[in-house]
Amino acid sequence: MPIERLLRRFALTIGLLGTLVMMVLSASVAHAAVTIPTPRGWSQQVDRQTKARIQQWTDAAQGRISMVAAAREDDEADEVLAVIELSTPLRPEVFGEGDAASTAATAALQDDAAALFGISDAPESTGFIAGDAPGTGIIHGRWVVEDETFFVGLAPTGRTHAAVILVIRTRDAPLYGSIFPESLAEFRGAVAFVKPFERGAWLGPALGLWLLLGAALTFAFAKFSLRSEPSAVATRTTLALAACAMVVGVLAYNALSGHGPSLAAAGLSPPWMAAQVAGLALAPAVVVLVGGAIWDRRTSPVASAPSGGTFSARATQHRPSPRPTRRPTPVGELPASLVQADSAAPPPPPPAAQDPSGPEG
Repeated sequence: MPIERLLRRFALTIGLLGTLVMMVLSASVAHAAVTIPTPRGWSQQVDRQTKARIQQWTDAAQGRISMVAAAREDDEADEVLAVIELSTPLRPEVFGEGDAASTAATAALQDDAAALFGISDAPESTGFIAGDAPGTGIIHGRWVVEDETFFVGLAPTGRTHAAVILVIRTRDAPLYGSIFPESLAEFRGAVAFVKPFERGAWLGPALGLWLLLGAALTFAFAKFSLRSEPSAVATRTTLALAACAMVVGVLAYNALSGHGPSLAAAGLSPPWMAAQVAGLALAPAVVVLVGGAIWDRRTSPVASAPSGGTFSARATQHRPSPRPTRRPTPVGELPASLVQADSAAPPPPPPAAQDPSGPEG
């Protein structure tokens, strides 16, 4: 029917639009922007030697370069400032109070210095800059190795942390020593460590509810529209699931808006997580559409049968059965007496009666 074809096309369009929306929302996954301003007189246009040196440190710590700046573009990579994002979290106990927090901070600085530069010694000096939010701040330390001085500052960024590093020649410390504290003061992107959002706790029950809803809608449409084809029931169920997905997406977004920090810690955002919850409606929709198409093909008439007329499938179903005809009984099935009587030679005719007067003389 034309209306059923139109509904199928509309359902397919809804599915494609939903997939496109999910792809767009996937690009909006929350990610903290870790930045520091470029110091005056420095430039982010660094030479190959400086890039290679920073890349070597980053690969050793399995991190990602966020920003690099050098004092002079034509310098020999003696002064370099960089921000490297590391994949491990910075625990909140390093920002506490007392000897335990100081010990944890020193251990964290020593671990990162060993991973980045191969320095296994404890820092010669340490410090702490309090952040605006609880559980945030920057711990920093300083190492002097031969003729170079290494400054390292660590800041939490949710499930990861960032390392602000400054490497200068020791003899130039009076000239560039103020660059490091100024950069730490302008650091942006610190996020306190939070427990990552458990996506499975939402998606598992959501998938089960979507499957139950799809089964309930299919049963309802099949029961109250008995004359409809299976494909038509599947199309109506898909359209109902698409409408429910839009409503569920809005409700899920409102419910997830208060979980921004934990979602960010898991690499998610409220729009993207809401799209995943609503997008699970595609699972029952695909099952219903495929099942309806298979069932419709099994119950449809043979393709060679005409759609109308005396020999159509519908006419054949409603045509009255012909009256049974009585076939003649074969000779071999007759009783033996009848067969013998019928096969015997007929008796001779009776003789003609004679005239009693006799022949005339």
